[in-house]
Amino acid sequence: MLHLQLKAALDQRRKKGSLRALTVFPSITSSDKRKGAKSSARLDGTSNNKAQLVDFSSNDYLSLASCEEVRSNFLARVHKAVSTGDGVMGSTGSRLLDGNSMAHVHLENRLAHHFDSEAALLFNSGYDANTALMATLPQPGDVIMYDSLVHASTHDGMRSSRAARRISFAHNSPKDFERVLRDVLTPPTSVLEALDRAAAAKTVQLSSDLRNGKVNVFVVVEGVYSMDGDVCPLSELMDIAERLVPRSDNRHFIVDEAHSVGVYGPRGEGLCFQLGLHKDISVRLSTFGKAFASSGAAVLCSPLIRQFLLNYGRPLVFSTALSFNTVMSIECALDALQNRADARLRFERLFDNTMAMIRGLVNAIEPNINADDVNTDPHQRRARLPLALTRSADPALAALPPSPIIPLLSPQAAQLAQHLRSAGFLVRTVMYPTVPKGQERVRICIHADNTTEDIKLFVATVNRWCKDEDQEKSKTVAEGGKEEQQAPHSYPTAPDAKQGSSSSADTMRNMTSARWSEMPKAQSMKSRL
Repeated sequence: MLHLQLKAALDQRRKKGSLRALTVFPSITSSDKRKGAKSSARLDGTSNNKAQLVDFSSNDYLSLASCEEVRSNFLARVHKAVSTGDGVMGSTGSRLLDGNSMAHVHLENRLAHHFDSEAALLFNSGYDANTALMATLPQPGDVIMYDSLVHASTHDGMRSSRAARRISFAHNSPKDFERVLRDVLTPPTSVLEALDRAAAAKTVQLSSDLRNGKVNVFVVVEGVYSMDGDVCPLSELMDIAERLVPRSDNRHFIVDEAHSVGVYGPRGEGLCFQLGLHKDISVRLSTFGKAFASSGAAVLCSPLIRQFLLNYGRPLVFSTALSFNTVMSIECALDALQNRADARLRFERLFDNTMAMIRGLVNAIEPNINADDVNTDPHQRRARLPLALTRSADPALAALPPSPIIPLLSPQAAQLAQHLRSAGFLVRTVMYPTVPKGQERVRICIHADNTTEDIKLFVATVNRWCKDEDQEKSKTVAEGGKEEQQAPHSYPTAPDAKQGSSSSADTMRNMTSARWSEMPKAQSMKSRL
């Protein structure tokens, strides 16, 4: 019975084209590092070295995973520890049993200092940290407000939470955040009338308790969102919360900085630090599997919250601690980030490469847009934008460098990804159910060690694919054939948006145009270091 049920579920996903599977694509950060070949990319859509693809997919934003200096440092640290008898292959147990070591304690102290936090607590992964936080930190009667696009681990943690109410607000929308918070503080009559008497009384009591500081409200967001690469309007959200919930001891922000540490801040301390807001954040989550080129995570918080999680955070209490080798690799990433000269160069290269990729894609996919005119009113194009990403009204946020995550939306994302891989570039598709239906994409990640030549070839390959799509579309129309209708997208559009068919190239043009509309003018990274 179970066999048939599992097989039916997998067959259904296979039929829909959303079946997940493990794949391996040997990759390098740039074609310059490939032995015996100048470049893997060819404009005819083929690769001259299929064994090594140029990485435009991984989360190794600073290219530390392939950095020879970091590797040498790691080997030296491990060799020294082994020679003195301090290092072991595995941690051998939970932190609360025999898995704790001076290496773990030293790393936590160093992380607290690096991120300017009172305390730090290591977890095996960001997933474990998020589930522990959300399941244990909100107390009975509390309210959790969360961005609609927070990570799956946050949702899994909230399902185990004792909070009285969990409610989402529209993604990155301060306006909707304020609306939802006002409704929580003072429930509209229409809402109360729709409830039975007991539920209405409970809702009114919860609102009263929140206004009077008897319960807490937790606001859960991410610094940079992993699928669209957009940045949280954190200062705006915090201003609204401070205005509507004046007592600082019962409003708490939890910021998942998985994709913003190592990208923002003078030494990669993250978005909260970059904006000068980190002291007002109750909990920051730093993960080490992205820009830090390692694995694991750390919760940055007060000593009291640290002690509470150490006692009640089940993913920590009942898991074997991070291995010694993992602890050493995180130390090596910190060494690289705290080398100010090297870190500055990496940040500058990452920013320059991201700007070059976005400019190139805009010019290739949407020739009519002036890539230097970033102040073009996006409303003039919104009727045909599948995703209306606009520059933030917050000057501090608008001045930030772009995140290195660039999504290319296309109804034929799998075909585009295969075309790029055939040309020598490592990219992957993100399909439903990871993203909503109609938002399938090729997710591009930029790295510090990507080269200008590889970026140009990548853009040219995308451009060729778009032209081929347009030619095929024109040929179909010219022959009098009926153009295939694409499923309608679920993106926000202007009220007068014309609905109709769109080619993959059309969708990609729209998405890239939208991505550019939130770009700041080119600026030196020195201004933020």
